[in-house]
Amino acid sequence: MHIHFLDPYKPRTSPIHALDPRVKLVLVLAYILTCALTPIGAWPVYILLLALIFSVELLSSLGIKFVHRRALLAIPFMLAAFPVIFTNGQTILFSTHIGSWQLTAYLEGLERFISVALKSWLSVQAAIVLASSTPFPELLQAMRAIRIPRLLVSLFGLMWRYLFVLVDEALRLIRARQARSGESGQPGSRKGGSVAWRARIAGGMAGNL
Repeated sequence: MHIHFLDPYKPRTSPIHALDPRVKLVLVLAYILTCALTPIGAWPVYILLLALIFSVELLSSLGIKFVHRRALLAIPFMLAAFPVIFTNGQTILFSTHIGSWQLTAYLEGLERFISVALKSWLSVQAAIVLASSTPFPELLQAMRAIRIPRLLVSLFGLMWRYLFVLVDEALRLIRARQARSGESGQPGSRKGGSVAWRARIAGGMAGNL
């Protein structure tokens, strides 16, 4: 497969890359579990967890900027936890009316939201370091070694393999469409065919899958 941009693995010469995949997988799962079980508002523990993952990122030679850019995946999880700010509490931060609704934000809710956001952010960083420092086949072997159900591991492998197949086929269809419509891909090039014509071409190519 030539769809390299889908593969998160980044070959580097670092102690993290050289570590046994089984050890890395167990440590990352333990780290994520620790983040999940950390009590709400335990700020010193969050600082220690943050310092730990920063140290790992530096040792992995991946770079903090690289990991943090990919850690933006945690934003949807953070936004999903945003309504907890308006759950019951004792200390009111502010209260506002939106139509017939009254929203009251509580300090305890804000504390819960920040805690959930930090847990998600730290956990995603650990997963990114694991995926970027370990080839996926080795991850599958590590999963089997720590007795993850074989059926589940096989499903992971099947999904990974066919993700590349689907993207490769999609790129092939895009190239075929551009060739049939006379598009050169350059700015100012002529766009060929009407909307109906493009729909027929796209339908015909999809039918060939």
